[in-house]
Amino acid sequence: MTHRTPLSSPALAVAHTRRRPIGRALKAWAKMGLRHFPWREERTPYSVLLAEMLLRRTTSKAAASVFQDFLRMFPDTEALAKGDRGTLRSLLRKIGLQEQRTRALTEMAQYLLANHFGQIPSSRNELERVPHIGSYTAAAVRSFGFGIPDAVVDSNVMRIIRRLFAKSIRRRKLPTRDYERLAQELLPKHHQIHNFSLLDLGALVCRYDYPRCPGCPLRNFCDTGRPRSPSRRS
Repeated sequence: MTHRTPLSSPALAVAHTRRRPIGRALKAWAKMGLRHFPWREERTPYSVLLAEMLLRRTTSKAAASVFQDFLRMFPDTEALAKGDRGTLRSLLRKIGLQEQRTRALTEMAQYLLANHFGQIPSSRNELERVPHIGSYTAAAVRSFGFGIPDAVVDSNVMRIIRRLFAKSIRRRKLPTRDYERLAQELLPKHHQIHNFSLLDLGALVCRYDYPRCPGCPLRNFCDTGRPRSPSRRS
């Protein structure tokens, strides 16, 4: 029997109708709104995967402080799988949780070495079988590392989607996979810029605590922040 998602079809229909204008607005905003990080330059599947692992439970600034040293000391999965754990732990101490990070990075690299000859797979299913890689990291590796269209959905992007389609989403809380379906519906050909734009928009503009709706490029397509027409006076 086919599993039916709880996602309401109106939300998907609205996302489909807004796809092009949202894509154009984000592409235009990206020209002046995107943040600059070392892992966004000269991307490879390995460097993208490494960045996502380092970014967990820490700030972008902290991850950036060790990223380039990490790449130099552990340039590929084989070096990471066979590398000295003490050296790895010492490097990770700068961003905290070094024990957990050392274990996760080592287990991930050893799995890739044992099962994929050290190569990073491009398949979503195969990526999600790798220890410590979930749907978000898999999508990031596919989009930013391999250039394969895939919606990258973190908590910031989920918040944007819920606000964009607030009138069409029938459930109070959606599973992550449903947010991913809506994000995939919005995904244009220029998926890398689109994904970066949504991630940065959620961090800088469509914030949890204080959304900056007047400066949002999506305000004209958003159920929550759409400008209201002036009330008529009798």
